[in-house]
Amino acid sequence: MITLNDATWRFIRDHRTDDVRQLALMGVKTSEIDLPLALQQIQGWQTARTKLPSWAAKEEIVYPPHLNMEQCSSETTAEYKRDLVKRLCMVRKTMADLTGGMGIDFSTLAQDFDKAVYVERNPTLCALMAHNGPVLGLNHVEVRNEDCADVLAMLPQQDLIFMDPARRDHHGGRVFQLQDCQPDVLSLREKLLRKARVILLKLSPMLDWHAAVLRTGSAYCRNRQRMQRTATGLLVRTDRRWKRLLREQRATVLFSYGNDSQHRSKDKSRNPHRGLSL
Repeated sequence: MITLNDATWRFIRDHRTDDVRQLALMGVKTSEIDLPLALQQIQGWQTARTKLPSWAAKEEIVYPPHLNMEQCSSETTAEYKRDLVKRLCMVRKTMADLTGGMGIDFSTLAQDFDKAVYVERNPTLCALMAHNGPVLGLNHVEVRNEDCADVLAMLPQQDLIFMDPARRDHHGGRVFQLQDCQPDVLSLREKLLRKARVILLKLSPMLDWHAAVLRTGSAYCRNRQRMQRTATGLLVRTDRRWKRLLREQRATVLFSYGNDSQHRSKDKSRNPHRGLSL
């Protein structure tokens, strides 16, 4: 549970636009103020002001450490994924984000679903989402502080499963191959295809996407010709907006349909592939 006392909140409001380093040097004269937490909130709000403007507009939002703020999606890229999901998912009742993180993508996507499950191993980030969710008007979400593989095993059928695997190894070095990310999507492939009608993955822009499509899609594509058709699901956008978002977020987005064929419309006018710049 995230709690800030009144004195700490007042300090945050009074010094929201001040230089954090100067505030740290000045210190405070009362023990009522949790200075490290206050500085974290001030720095988080200053980052959110441009990166997450709708979050920054809500005073009750509590922010994570600076590294999480640096690594999280921007509001612009989260909205792009939201628009993408609207075009991919014919039914939007249930969704699960198995790599919740700070929850920017999750809180944006969850707005269009009746029920949403947030999964994250980090207990601090789970506590933040449990606090920030209601502040953002998300009263229909379930926060689960568990490993995604354990949750996936017990998860009922979802209309959407979203994942943003960590692209760093245990030593903090960058990784680019799908099998090197955490969690390993390839090891979860069969369960994902059974549990989700649509699967959306956010991956490294350095990804060998040809290999990724072949490896993630082989569970339900029995021959190369069908695989080539499935590969149209890989969104390598060429329009200006997507190039700008790629520069900002440094990510590639890959989606796949699960084993439930009901989501793959035979009506070309409703085909979610139609109108996408590939």
